[in-house]
Amino acid sequence: MVEMFMEGGWGMWAILIFGLTLVGATVRFAARPHRGQIPFIAAMWLTTLVSAVHATWTAFGAVFNALSDEKRVPDAMLTRTLMEGMKEATRPGSFGGAVLTLTCVLFAVGVLRMNKSEE
Repeated sequence: MVEMFMEGGWGMWAILIFGLTLVGATVRFAARPHRGQIPFIAAMWLTTLVSAVHATWTAFGAVFNALSDEKRVPDAMLTRTLMEGMKEATRPGSFGGAVLTLTCVLFAVGVLRMNKSEE
């Protein structure tokens, strides 16, 4: 997990910070649901999503920048470097996707509990 985090680059920190905030909010919502919590959860969900997309595209840009410099990557290593770079560039999307999926499940539990308490 640490290696994956390091491969993802600096954008992983934003996903981690916003993602932990989001997980905390959805755990709270799942435990004690209240409609007033939903706007904050929605805003943090969107922030985490945007962070993951931004970090992924920034990583793609770094890979393409490295590959465009003849001095940094010799032609013989171009394909291998591209594949390694693309693998690393997908790390923020994978991490962000996992966080968002977890929070969707927690949010669904909260909605189910909220609907049962309103019956």
